[in-house]
Amino acid sequence: MNSSSTNIATSSSARLNKKQKTSGPNFDEIWSFYQQGPNKGNGHYKATHFYCSTSWEHGKPQTMKAHLANYCSKCPENISSYWQQKLVEKSNNSSNFKELFK
Repeated sequence: MNSSSTNIATSSSARLNKKQKTSGPNFDEIWSFYQQGPNKGNGHYKATHFYCSTSWEHGKPQTMKAHLANYCSKCPENISSYWQQKLVEKSNNSSNFKELFK
């Protein structure tokens, strides 16, 4: 990943986080990598990925995370790796929780 890609992601992230914190409920950090469109109901917004322009009418954080981690060929490797790790951690935590109730 080159420094201009990092700067774009960082500045986009900062700009979105300021916007998100001033209105509505707290949004998942995944929104730092997507353009938030209009509210589509039930707390879902249209989502368009910054790197590849893939969009969903109802952006669901889990789907958006999986896209970055596993499917987007235009996503910088460090961002993809970050989301892969986050998904593994979530899966491990879920498995550990289920083990408590066996």
